[in-house]
This record gives sequence, structure tokens and C-alpha cells, in this order.
Amino acid sequence: MKKLQIFVSTTQTQGERDNDFCFVPEGELVTFTAPCDKDSGDPDGPCGCNRSMDGILCRKGTTTAKVVNTDMSIDEYANVLWEADRKALGLSRRHRSGYAAEVLEKLLMAASAFPVGSVVEYRGTKFTSRVLGI
Repeated sequence: MKKLQIFVSTTQTQGERDNDFCFVPEGELVTFTAPCDKDSGDPDGPCGCNRSMDGILCRKGTTTAKVVNTDMSIDEYANVLWEADRKALGLSRRHRSGYAAEVLEKLLMAASAFPVGSVVEYRGTKFTSRVLGI
């Protein structure tokens, strides 16, 4: 079975930008942050939601993520993401199919665009590499 490439939190390259932060435990799975109005689409805005991802368990933000391989199947990964978001956001089971598929597809496509070991940042709607291959 082919391994999935996914994003996890990392402190590697923290401080490269003056407004970096990492409040997520090292290695925790990350997902997209719910945007707010404070940053108005500006990745360098005061909130930070337009330049970060959230840990799926701690629900805190980080500006850096690392691409790693996982032994999870796509279904297992989807279930982990869905259950974390369902609990955090209070989503009902009827939201699952569309919501989970959209988030899963975006995360998997983005992670697969980088070599395993890459440290990336998410700014606005775009992932860019900070460090390639370790």
C-alpha cells in the first residue's frame, strides 16, 4: 500500500519570519484554520489565521508544518480529520460527506506537492516550501 503524505506540526524554521508562531505540539496532525475578519485576507494580519494551520487536537495554530509519510489509509485519515473537526466545530453527521471530502482532498493534494521532510508555510491560500528534504 502506498503511504500517504500528510502535514504535521513542526518547530523547524520557526523564526524565519518575524510573525511565526507554533502553539501546536510537535508532530500533531494539522488542518486548515477557520478564517476570521481581522486579517481581511492578509497573511501578515494581526490574527494570524491567514498564515497558519491548526492542530487537530489542541486546536491551536502554527505557521510551519512538515510533510511526513503515514501508514494510515485514506479512510482512516479522513475519519481522524472528520472526528476532530466535528468535535471542535460542533458539526453534525449530515455535514460529513461534502465537508470531509473537500478538506481531505485539499490537504492530500497540498502535501503530495512537496517531498517528504519538507517544511512548509501556508499563507492565504497557498503552501510554499521553507526547507526541502531532510
